[in-house]
Amino acid sequence: MARRIDKFYTPSLPLSRGTSFDYEYVRNLEDLVKQNLKNILLTIPGERAMDPDFGVGVSTFLFENYGSFESRLESTIHNQVSRYAPFVQLSSVSIQSEGDNILRVTISYLIPSLSVEDDLSVGATTDKSTGGPKFLV
Repeated sequence: MARRIDKFYTPSLPLSRGTSFDYEYVRNLEDLVKQNLKNILLTIPGERAMDPDFGVGVSTFLFENYGSFESRLESTIHNQVSRYAPFVQLSSVSIQSEGDNILRVTISYLIPSLSVEDDLSVGATTDKSTGGPKFLV
């Protein structure tokens, strides 16, 4: 009887209990790239141990005046993706304010080596219970 060999790249984030293993895992490269891009966008610079330059920190722009930071945020996104995910080509970056205290960033990207195009949208809003940021993914 042949053994079935599954590929698992990394645990899916946020961590959740798996059905047959300890955690749910990312099982294909497209989902792995999307998870990596989400980590780049949501991680605040200085938050990652041993690499204080990693991350965009979308939530840190939440309380800035809309119209005053978009070009800086877009530039940061392009720089971080080219540094930490050089296998991805950004097609577009959209930054929108959705009412008071909601910021949404949508990126369209291409993974040339896989011939895959996809979008990712992340956001931040104010958590009413703590006053701090709450992520919208």
